[in-house]
Amino acid sequence: MKTSSRREFLRNVALGAGTLAVTTTVVRSSAASASYSGSDIVPLGKTGIKVSRLAQGTGFNGGGRASDHTRLGQKNLETLLRHAMDKGVRFLDMADLYGTHPYVKEVVKGFNRDKYVLLSKIWPRKESWCNPSGGAVEEIDRFRKELGVDMIDICLIHCMTDSKWPETYERVRDELSSLKQKARCGPSVSPATILVR
Repeated sequence: MKTSSRREFLRNVALGAGTLAVTTTVVRSSAASASYSGSDIVPLGKTGIKVSRLAQGTGFNGGGRASDHTRLGQKNLETLLRHAMDKGVRFLDMADLYGTHPYVKEVVKGFNRDKYVLLSKIWPRKESWCNPSGGAVEEIDRFRKELGVDMIDICLIHCMTDSKWPETYERVRDELSSLKQKARCGPSVSPATILVR
């Protein structure tokens, strides 16, 4: 092992610190010069789906098929959603829990289907407002009807907080996976991407 004098050690530390300072400055200046917009279309991980950098949510304080968004009323929520779409936001985040499918339906009517991405979520637990099938196929079909579209781009299983969710909601998971696989084989089946939130 090579030994260094105190002077060599201090000189090497100073050179390293100088290099670090220059590198940090270059990285910061190049990051600062990068311009991002919420309407930028970017890939969503490795899904093959392209989304706007920002998504328009619809479920603040959501529960029981209502949210602060739905409590705005049809006209006001449509105004909010149309404003987002007019500004280039093409990623709409919904859920059965929020009750916003009918509102979104009215907004997306005038847009080409390949120009926006719909994400919704299945609530898998029985509640006073929800009697789930135990799977995903019936829910996805209902969502498509509520939205007036042929496909849901992304469907999540809502509020999975238990590490045993893959076993507990195996049928939901498997039906989502099956829908996703069938969608790759032909356009007549609604695609769904299985993600967990």
